[in-house]
Amino acid sequence: MEGDTRALSATGHDALMEDVGRPPDGCVPMAAVSWVDKVQKSNGGGLPVPERVIDDEFIASRMRVEFPNGEDGEPVVTIDPEVVDAMNGLWKLCMVVKVLGRHVSIAALSRKLRELWKPRGGMYVLDLPRQFFVVRFDVEEDYLAAVTGGPWRLFGSVLMGQAWSPEFNPLKDEISKTPVWTSLWARVLRSKYKIGDIHDSAWMTPKGTWSALWRSVNVGLREVVNRGIGWVLGDGKIIRFWQDRWLLSTPLLEWVSDQLPVEERGQRVADYWIEGVGWDMERIAVFLPEFMRQRLLAVVIGGCYGVEDKMSWVGTENGRFTVSSAYLIQSVDEISKQCMSRFFDRVWRVMVPERARIFLWLVGNQVVLTNAERVRRHMADSDVCPLCKGASESLIHVLRDCPAMMGIWMRVVPVMEQRRFFETSLLEWMYGNLKERSDSERRSWPTLFALTVWWGWKWRCGYVFGEDSRCRDRVKFLKSAVAEVEAAHLAANGDAREDVLVERMIAWRKPAEGWVTMNTDGASHGNPGQATAGGVIRDEHGSWLVGFALNIGVCSAPLAELWGVYYGLVVAWERGWRRVRLEVDSALVVGFLQSGIGDSHPLAFLVRLCHGFISKDWIVRITHVYREANRLADGLANYAFTLPFGFLLLDSCPEHVSSILLEDVMGTSFPRHVRL
Repeated sequence: MEGDTRALSATGHDALMEDVGRPPDGCVPMAAVSWVDKVQKSNGGGLPVPERVIDDEFIASRMRVEFPNGEDGEPVVTIDPEVVDAMNGLWKLCMVVKVLGRHVSIAALSRKLRELWKPRGGMYVLDLPRQFFVVRFDVEEDYLAAVTGGPWRLFGSVLMGQAWSPEFNPLKDEISKTPVWTSLWARVLRSKYKIGDIHDSAWMTPKGTWSALWRSVNVGLREVVNRGIGWVLGDGKIIRFWQDRWLLSTPLLEWVSDQLPVEERGQRVADYWIEGVGWDMERIAVFLPEFMRQRLLAVVIGGCYGVEDKMSWVGTENGRFTVSSAYLIQSVDEISKQCMSRFFDRVWRVMVPERARIFLWLVGNQVVLTNAERVRRHMADSDVCPLCKGASESLIHVLRDCPAMMGIWMRVVPVMEQRRFFETSLLEWMYGNLKERSDSERRSWPTLFALTVWWGWKWRCGYVFGEDSRCRDRVKFLKSAVAEVEAAHLAANGDAREDVLVERMIAWRKPAEGWVTMNTDGASHGNPGQATAGGVIRDEHGSWLVGFALNIGVCSAPLAELWGVYYGLVVAWERGWRRVRLEVDSALVVGFLQSGIGDSHPLAFLVRLCHGFISKDWIVRITHVYREANRLADGLANYAFTLPFGFLLLDSCPEHVSSILLEDVMGTSFPRHVRL
């Protein structure tokens, strides 16, 4: 870690580290010792040092000293990764904190943190540059409560905090988790306008004393924000089971099949959860259809100490508010409309000059001033085409159906595709032909199509305004223009569309000696739909140790993948394996497990459960693998579709997937094209 280093004499005052751990009742109080002593040897205060946690035999058996250049040369010391992993494990239950805008001493901060968090076990504080502090916990529940709880306040200011990582540099990094809602301006507004609980709408009723600005803000809260507020499940004590959006983007009240009694409407989610059993289906089944009960079975309460329900935003997949998603929620109505976002996405992606893209955008909005459009706007008396003089000059006539353009299209469109080409409507015609082709022979088609449309309009305008320039072969001219555009694009950007693919042979690989490999997978028919998960744990010989299959209910594919990971971690921990290599073929899930997830994300409740197991006293290495190396877990997930709802532990390999197990043991590989 970069920064200033300060050394004290052996008798110096301990100013850098404050021990706020509490020894067990009945222990003799420990004598005061210096920070140097705490570093040099282990005692009751400070962070435990690796030398006392990992014995000498453990290190000596995993460290080698070699002299590749002879005894007079420099030695090369090789330390086994297990030693590094074990030493890093000491920092799993650590977080970085900072009191916003205040300069506090380590002693004062330590006392206040103990009063605030009331840890059941030991808690140790180490100061860093720029008023950052590292806090380490002995008890996992204390750590999770501090990291996931909040917002916290100390000394009249905000306490910012986040989980510690080796990449954190106190000289240049900042803590990203800042609870904005506790800032001064928010507290002033809450006090002035008597803002109450989110479930109490009485404070949103307009009053005569309100300013014009606050009236406008309140309109936005009522008509925009309230329509997009959702919830992420924690302990279930805040969310209203029937009236809030927490399981779906709509309240469960809209799915009630019978009249819901008044006394049930205000029930919280926790009221329908029986600890150690699950959902109280006897009460719920009366009101919800089977499909919704299946969705409910994929969600659980609890598992992480002190985690409360969190507000989320239903308009985005990650639960974070965006202006664009708020606009979409506000503009939703019951009338079915064409979705133009994908259409314009293709318009902006096509490889043509910018002026051609702008023209395609005008075509998509159908605002090009043809004679038909001029008549509609009362700008002309006749809508007849000036070229063929036989039809109305509509936009599709100008760009495709007029004989002046049809002759060109007949030469560039393959004969087998001409019927469909000339029968589709304007937007379908544009959307289909702007799609990128995968085959090398027609990869230039979107560019050729877009340039033909643009030049067709230019040629027509030249004829109307008397600037018609003769072109002996327009098709040849267009193909030359395509080649020129592609050459210019290649010179400026390289071939950005070219994905360099190479063939790799993918196979499942056995773990190192002393390790086990756990493969998990999830599947969802419909996403969301009927979902399952499966997993298997194997030793260094590829032998089956234990597996499982899980019929979840109804949920999305990422949620099914996470359930597979969670149950795999539970099984591995209960069976006593402490060096586990976890392999998952979902890059999204691996990202959640390695980098964490926001509190507002709909999957946060299950990611927290997984992190709770990963942070235990063991080594779990999370790795993303291709599907070809995860076939056994995939086979178990598919096998789970044939099982009733629930969890099935498999001490031996089912016959259904035995051939896959044998192929993995033999090292059978499968080809896959991967991007460089």
